[in-house]
Amino acid sequence: MIQRLWSILVILLVLTVLVLGKTVWDWHVETRDSRVRGDFLDVFAGVVHYEGEEAIRLPESISFFGREGRVSLSAYKGRYVLLNIWATWCPPCVMELPSLDRLAQRSDPSRLKIFAVSIDENKTPADVFSFVEDNRLGGVARYIDRDGGLVDRLPLRGMPTTFLIGPDGRVLYRFEGDADWSGIEARTSLEKMIENHEKGASPEN
Repeated sequence: MIQRLWSILVILLVLTVLVLGKTVWDWHVETRDSRVRGDFLDVFAGVVHYEGEEAIRLPESISFFGREGRVSLSAYKGRYVLLNIWATWCPPCVMELPSLDRLAQRSDPSRLKIFAVSIDENKTPADVFSFVEDNRLGGVARYIDRDGGLVDRLPLRGMPTTFLIGPDGRVLYRFEGDADWSGIEARTSLEKMIENHEKGASPEN
């Protein structure tokens, strides 16, 4: 009898945890989506614009690993790069990736190249690639910072974090938190940032 009561209590406890987890996650999604309807940048926990000497120039040797082998950022010199940092154990990261893939499909790769690079330390590239394919996260996520050289060079405080890198290899913006990158608000904001950088002006000017 006592054993049966314990079993019932355990089941109730598990159900309570699942319900609470679903409630918290739904609140996160609802809050994020409601903010997206305003200024796109308001969705992020933090946005940093690096100007002048503050801008971090990434070394030309910096690289990460993709399905076709090593990818060097220097190969994209002269283009803007949107670089997303994520991990398989980060639910907001995983949720965000399909929208980044849709953004990549709607962007001109000769002007803006998009990568989503996993920083999973305990997974092989094959593990990450399988995770991406199994969850249909898109081609932009088929990369991993296998050697840790990328994450060590970036001002990373949490995940997901996305960086906009200029044609000269300098980090221009840091976006902290997840977002829906596929909407018109995201594309308009990115285009404005790029245009203002090319004009040598800040977004507020």
